[in-house]
Amino acid sequence: MVAGLLVLSACTPDVGPCDPFAAREIVYLNTGIPGDPNNGTPMFAGQALMQVSCGDGRFCHANAATDGERYGVPVGLDFDFSVPCDASGCVPGAVQRLRANQAVAFDARHHILQELQRASMPPGQLGEDIRTEAGTFVRVDTANPFFVGGVDGGEALPEAESAAGRRIIANWLSCGLPVVERFEIPNTPQDSGRNCRGSTDCVYRVDALADPPEPNWPSIYEKLIGPFCGDSCHGEGEPDFREESQLDLGNIELAYDQLINRIATGEECIDGAGILIVPGDADASLLIDKMENNTPACGDPMPSGGRLFPADFMAVIRQWIDEGAAETPPASP
Repeated sequence: MVAGLLVLSACTPDVGPCDPFAAREIVYLNTGIPGDPNNGTPMFAGQALMQVSCGDGRFCHANAATDGERYGVPVGLDFDFSVPCDASGCVPGAVQRLRANQAVAFDARHHILQELQRASMPPGQLGEDIRTEAGTFVRVDTANPFFVGGVDGGEALPEAESAAGRRIIANWLSCGLPVVERFEIPNTPQDSGRNCRGSTDCVYRVDALADPPEPNWPSIYEKLIGPFCGDSCHGEGEPDFREESQLDLGNIELAYDQLINRIATGEECIDGAGILIVPGDADASLLIDKMENNTPACGDPMPSGGRLFPADFMAVIRQWIDEGAAETPPASP
């Protein structure tokens, strides 16, 4: 969006009604560079589309852009909505910059939408080059009980000039331009996208993809069984299915005893449907069937939800079982 915003038409489009829930849809940056610490940075969807489409805080509508980097955009017409704060603090002056740019964009909201409808902004190849360098914001299903971090599998947001992208930006403008002001590192992958510090403007980012566990019981319980099965369903958290499943995985010692050489006895697993873990034989272990298939031999998949653990995680569990499913790791040589 460049100087064309100043050529105001007598008739500008209405941004429409506000859907506050859609305006606060959280998306995450994927720069396309493995290991980039910026991957997983959260923004609201409209904030994100404006950021990557209007100069990404470096060109065109950027406070920091020099005259040659503005490509004709008048000074003061700035739409840099980058997140100013993280757990370590705020970039000096960045919160004030964000507030000022919100006010500028709100005043120009009808004309922003008009330029998008005309497909004049972002401008041609220049806009495409800047967007490519900025990266892509993606939707990530952090509520998925199998989510273990990372943004590589996320669904890219539509581009700002597309009909779907215009709807996102129009709704965001209509709702008063809400912004993520701060992000922090989540305690667990499932915290990603939740509000932090009791503030709706602070969001837990998506952290890097978690490493698979080691092929030993303590690591497997800590990274998989405990957080995905023992904290809810088969533990004290909600929902609590311990009674009907007759399976309690609430602590590491109990979980081991409940899984090894145990015949499944839940309401949907009758007549000796299978042994949960058969030491030395992962293929014969019902737990593997439940963790790898949406339609296991009996009962529901584990965890519930219809999605499966990554293959590299399952390979570790299989290795541990095939090697005898010992409770304690072998002593180092």
